[in-house]
Amino acid sequence: MTGLLALAVGVSACGPQSEALAPQPPTSSRSIVAEAGTEGTPCRGYVALTFDDGPSVDTPRLLRTLDELHLRATFFTMGYMVKTFPDHVRQMVADGHEVGNHTANHPHLTTKSEAEVRSEIVGQRDIERSLGITDVRLFRPPHGETNPTVGRVAKELGLLEVLWSTDTKDWTKNSAHEITDLALQVQAGGIIDLHDQGGLHAIEALPAIAAGLKARGLCAGRVVATSQVQTSQYLRLPYRAVAGPW
Repeated sequence: MTGLLALAVGVSACGPQSEALAPQPPTSSRSIVAEAGTEGTPCRGYVALTFDDGPSVDTPRLLRTLDELHLRATFFTMGYMVKTFPDHVRQMVADGHEVGNHTANHPHLTTKSEAEVRSEIVGQRDIERSLGITDVRLFRPPHGETNPTVGRVAKELGLLEVLWSTDTKDWTKNSAHEITDLALQVQAGGIIDLHDQGGLHAIEALPAIAAGLKARGLCAGRVVATSQVQTSQYLRLPYRAVAGPW
């Protein structure tokens, strides 16, 4: 899948990369520096678009919309939903998106013991691996709730903990217009949080979000590690991830 924008969703590998399911690079002849929206215009920065809590009944429509807009994204998927819709996850990877770990059962990890935290993350990793997805780099704690124990376990498992800089509040069932306005508060390097869930309006907001980013010369990028501490917009918790080039 190619694109003017490739808005990210996925940092240390958990195992050898799956040849069949590895994210595919853009196949367009356009230079990556032209991704800002006007060919020949260099990027003035990168942002990452991430979707939590999927896959869902709406995932096929979301993937079609992303394809039509030439966007790539990062999907933080949950175990019990992956079991329900495994083919949707396979399609995410086939379309060139990145898959991240969002635990097996979506609990409040900060209320759990270290062993329980590890079980949730490993459980989701095992479900992903059952689909042949062995190159997961990223972890997002459910509800954006983390503490030193959660962060340490994720790091020990070779995962980069990822929160977000821009909360669209789509989980409140904001309108597409409201989601767009919040998403476009993002700054270069920022990570936008959306949800892959039925009944929300994130899909309807995507065309306007893509247009707004293009107008500002912001290119889609993947989630990468940074040495600089970032602060999540929701709970004001620290994390070390930003958007960078694919």
